Amino acid sequence: MANCCHKIGEEVYSTTLEEIREVSEGFKKGTVGSSTMPHKINPKLAKGIVADSQKLYSLPGVGMYSAVRPYEGDSSSYMLFDSILEEALQLTTEILLRTEELMRTMVPHPDRMLHNALRNAGLDNCEHVMMELASKLGKDKAHSLMYDIAMKTAAEGEDFYTNLIANPLISSEFTTEEVKAMIDPRNYVGLSSYLAQTQADRAKKVVEEIKNIFSQPFIHLFGDLC
Repeated sequence: MANCCHKIGEEVYSTTLEEIREVSEGFKKGTVGSSTMPHKINPKLAKGIVADSQKLYSLPGVGMYSAVRPYEGDSSSYMLFDSILEEALQLTTEILLRTEELMRTMVPHPDRMLHNALRNAGLDNCEHVMMELASKLGKDKAHSLMYDIAMKTAAEGEDFYTNLIANPLISSEFTTEEVKAMIDPRNYVGLSSYLAQTQADRAKKVVEEIKNIFSQPFIHLFGDLC
């Protein structure tokens, strides 16, 4: 569970950077982001999730020592295990609280996401072009061709579209409009929207099931568990 929250925290932390800025943590008036950069809003919740998760991961190794017992009872082993368990529960609680607030208050920036997707002028869609070429040239030949064009574009700072249509094999098989469509990231999202929506609906359903379970009287729950 901490791993899942940690992954969320890491991704929010990295995509909050000013150079990327696809999401940002919710801002409350009066919150100080940086002592030197007035414009900066630090991802405090995300960083807290990451830090607490890393501390939590260190506990199992220490806990292994509590399994080593002498031939007589030694309360130090129990003391060690109890303190680790207490700290683990505290850290997990902090992780969950921070993750809940982060998810509830996080602000997405769709315009920035689109801007970042278009920054490479279609170079990120090499795979899409390769798969289209593979249907006409075969996968190996398509892969080699796209590798050469992509490396030339990246190394020499040239335009990807220009390099594609300059290739006689590509220009003979596809029109300029087809090439433009292939390198547009908006035309190569696969099932991502469907998967995101279905998993979000699934999560909401699970949340409601959990709420229903814990809304029952304690005695009834205890009887079911028995």
